[in-house]
Amino acid sequence: MKKKLMWFVGSMVCLSMCFLLCVFLEPDRAIDWPLILFVFGLFAVVISSKFNGRMTMICTPLGYISGFVIGAIFNFDREVDVGGGNFVQFNNQISLWTNTYLLFILAGIVLDIAFKCLRKYRNKT
Repeated sequence: MKKKLMWFVGSMVCLSMCFLLCVFLEPDRAIDWPLILFVFGLFAVVISSKFNGRMTMICTPLGYISGFVIGAIFNFDREVDVGGGNFVQFNNQISLWTNTYLLFILAGIVLDIAFKCLRKYRNKT
């Protein structure tokens, strides 16, 4: 129980530090989308701790900061014509960040399931 609590607290601290780092490094200091991703990550960590998903607890903060970095490196601005000569500016940093973050969380879930199946298989033989 103590080990489970330490994994939970460690993951929460790492995720919180990643959130603060991303908010301070964000060029326009927008906090709405980083906060939404942070809250989603909190739910992912709480649920994974309930099911002893250590890999998900590791991949969630790692995906948060990795998604931010990938979004910052590969983002680009473009203008989309919405008709009538009106153009809307679009930046893909948020979509890159979100998709990378979700892929990391999904990878953590898959790894947790694979490790649990492997442990069950090893205990059978």
